Amino acid sequence: METDKFYLVKADTIRPLKYAKTRLPDRRLVDLEAKDVVKTHLESSVGGVDMLHQNREDDKAAYWAGVDKPDVKVNIYGNWLDKAFKLRGLNYVAEADKPAELTSVFRLTFQGAGDKKENLEILSANDEHGEVQYYAQSEFTRGLLSLHKNLAQEAIDDVKAVIEAKPGEEPPEEPKEPPKKPEMTPGAGPRPPGMPPERRPPPPLPPKK
Repeated sequence: METDKFYLVKADTIRPLKYAKTRLPDRRLVDLEAKDVVKTHLESSVGGVDMLHQNREDDKAAYWAGVDKPDVKVNIYGNWLDKAFKLRGLNYVAEADKPAELTSVFRLTFQGAGDKKENLEILSANDEHGEVQYYAQSEFTRGLLSLHKNLAQEAIDDVKAVIEAKPGEEPPEEPKEPPKKPEMTPGAGPRPPGMPPERRPPPPLPPKK
């Protein structure tokens, strides 16, 4: 019903609607969380590898292993997948702004419990300045998203090492040393409130001539 009434609305209230097509309410690339993934397949131009999520329901005992040696923890699998799950989209790429030539960098297939499965593809393209930019698309995103360049590059740099890793042949993970407590120098620093001032012996008298 049309009326002759007009309403004043703050710009901050309606500004998000102006950019609703490109701004992301959810920056995740897949719907599955890491703890819900049973198996992951990674594929790129150098080959592919399947990774099993063992003891996934126990955060402390969970680890990633190869299908041939499911009882052997592969540190590089877990470290790399942690980076992959932390990738987040920056913006939706409008149809008119999509790069003409997109190159697939790597693809991930996440297998959840039951029939739940999600596919994620990371792509690259050169911008108008000739610099490489990274993108992602999946069933969950329902479109092409731009990625944070540095975070994407970190994951991409290790893809070859992950695919070529040999379960049981990588060096053991070095135990993390507890942080050392700073050494306190006697008499150094301010004294706690309420503590009487420190008494120091008087300086020695100069020798008599």
